Amino acid sequence: MNKKGFIIIWDWRFFVFVGVLAGLYFGYTSLVDNGMINDFFGEDLVNHKINSQTEILNYGSGKINFVVYGGLDNYFSSLDRAIYYYEGEAPPSSRDFILKEMNDDLQYQSLLPLVWEIRSKAKNPKDEANMAIKLVQNIPYDYQALSSAYLVGRYPYEVLYDNKGVCGEKSQLLAFLLKELGYGVVIFEYPYENHRAVGILCDKGNYNTNYCFIESTELTQVGFIPQDYVGGADIRNAYPEIISVSEGRKYGK
Repeated sequence: MNKKGFIIIWDWRFFVFVGVLAGLYFGYTSLVDNGMINDFFGEDLVNHKINSQTEILNYGSGKINFVVYGGLDNYFSSLDRAIYYYEGEAPPSSRDFILKEMNDDLQYQSLLPLVWEIRSKAKNPKDEANMAIKLVQNIPYDYQALSSAYLVGRYPYEVLYDNKGVCGEKSQLLAFLLKELGYGVVIFEYPYENHRAVGILCDKGNYNTNYCFIESTELTQVGFIPQDYVGGADIRNAYPEIISVSEGRKYGK
């Protein structure tokens, strides 16, 4: 009697187990058909990893050999930069455009290995930040784009692939790296001076804020605001718009 009862319980569990397996199978098939499994396991990233080249990224005391891919660069350059909205809705802000480019999922997967590489070479958290800052500062400024006034707005990955960028493009790359390294980050935007820079959370910041100024286009120290820029702009006493990117720890902590 006990044996028979055991068989009935086992049979009930068996059919439940088969039902669960069937559900998982059909669910998996549906995800594959919709392309969601590919995204989850990074197959979209793999599919774009073609036409590789190695960029030598200089951070002052050393270098990082980072492999970039033409397929990914073509993907990002083909993305629509516009943000569409309905009549009656608030138009997109500068922050909306910045976060649209910084938070792309495929870009996150593409740039995360660089964040890991910085962490593996750094001696401490402050060293991580300094490496990221100098790495971006050492990327050449794109004077050709500035003079031609053809500023589409590169994604951070494109800045690495092209090995050049203007202030807004380089600042977004730096903001991305510092954000993923765990820092509190803002973008300083100067609409009248036509400039962008990065701010990192610190004890005593610039512009009466808690964020220290970082110039992404030239080698300068954290907290130092250069006097002259292209076109003669002076932003030392400016009133920048402060665009929040991420919360996190303070520089130097």
